[in-house]
Amino acid sequence: MLATKKGRPHLGLIIFSVMFLSNAALSNGNYLFYIYGSSFCPACRFAKEILSSAYGVSAVVFRDIYAVKKYMEDYLRLYSLFNLGNESYIPLIVIYSDSTLEAVVVGATPTEEENVTKGWSDFLGRASKEQEVLVSVGGVMKKIEYAKVASEVYEMVLEEEDKRVLALSLLQVLCLFNSKMKFSEKYYVEDAIFNYSGVSYFLPDIPEVIDDIRSLWKDPYVRFKEFDVKRGNGLLWVEGVVELFTQDGTKGEGVFRIGFTRVENDFKIAKESLEVRILEV
Repeated sequence: MLATKKGRPHLGLIIFSVMFLSNAALSNGNYLFYIYGSSFCPACRFAKEILSSAYGVSAVVFRDIYAVKKYMEDYLRLYSLFNLGNESYIPLIVIYSDSTLEAVVVGATPTEEENVTKGWSDFLGRASKEQEVLVSVGGVMKKIEYAKVASEVYEMVLEEEDKRVLALSLLQVLCLFNSKMKFSEKYYVEDAIFNYSGVSYFLPDIPEVIDDIRSLWKDPYVRFKEFDVKRGNGLLWVEGVVELFTQDGTKGEGVFRIGFTRVENDFKIAKESLEVRILEV
């Protein structure tokens, strides 16, 4: 890696040998790698390629700090939060196992191991055993107390995803219970705004239940009672409960669970379930 000039992260250089291992040879933890870097940076591209090959394309999220202002701001905050040094480098990689912050790596590799994939596997194995967050800067290790950084890192790294899948889930539920199928208006979920025309491919019908639901709930009023966002088994899950009210006074409750997988830098529904029951008046 080269030092920053004029305060800008410098594009990294990579000189080492590579031997790819099969997925089975690496830890099968549900790891997620958030790479803050530049599409013009050779080391950033290398990190993306090797992690995608080893852990799957959906496990790697690339955030170009020169293309999106928020990503640059988050990158600088992360550098300061973890006290990564006066000179800034890319890539900066934040690593989660499901919803647990495991490690932060500055550079394309976390160790000086010549076999890069083995170096990553060993590093992640070590990180999973630590109670603290393991940090590697150019192969130099240190530990940061989890409680001191976990909440702030979540706000920067994961919250954006949570808001998006939550908004998509609420749209999906509204799609199922809206018999008139009017989606010209926008739905507001905290800071996320999504229009049906922009996410229509995220709203597949569920053939075995949708007809019954639409015949049962004529023009229902839907109220979201509770919901939660979790990560598990490589998917991002939204679980929730909706209350249903119809004009004739019928009341019902719907329990939904929707699992999203990453498709490039977006999301697509991979699994979903919905149960509806009538409540006694």
